[in-house]
Amino acid sequence: MLAACCLVLAGASRTRAADDLEGTTAVNSKVSADYVRARQRDGSFKPEYYAFAEGGRWGGAISDKTIDPIRFIDVARVIAKPLAARNYLPARDPKATGLLIMLYWGTTAVPGPTSDSSALAQFQPAQDNLNLYMKGRSEDPRVKIPSGAPPGVIDAALDQISAASVLLQMENRQNDATDYRNALMLGYDDPG
Repeated sequence: MLAACCLVLAGASRTRAADDLEGTTAVNSKVSADYVRARQRDGSFKPEYYAFAEGGRWGGAISDKTIDPIRFIDVARVIAKPLAARNYLPARDPKATGLLIMLYWGTTAVPGPTSDSSALAQFQPAQDNLNLYMKGRSEDPRVKIPSGAPPGVIDAALDQISAASVLLQMENRQNDATDYRNALMLGYDDPG
């Protein structure tokens, strides 16, 4: 059984023919270990009949009017052409269907820009604040202890940087999860 995952990033509207889709396409497929492609006497591949199954649309967090309208049938039509060139043909009879191609399509998700990071926006002033009060602990005689720092200020600055660090770690883990989901969709999870 053949399974395929396809990412289509294309500039297209719902009314455009599938032939007119343009953009970047990444296709990832996985084949069952027991699948063997039969050949004809002339060495060419024997025709095989397939059916598509709708795996689902993968959507990013951002709406994109050039990609969002693309439907399952639009993607299936685009993929059918290179399959036909390799003698894979759409099955008309369910009993003749030898391959099932699960088709997923959509866009990758992109984490927001670092400049919009609320965790980073909290971390930077917390770090600056801690640095200000930690200079007072320096053994360097050129560094002056801030005058009038109330007791517990360094502890409060440490608490502030600790909380900001936790937020930053949470945001980084979320970005890692997004990157991992994209890698799965694009096939980068397969070491082979």
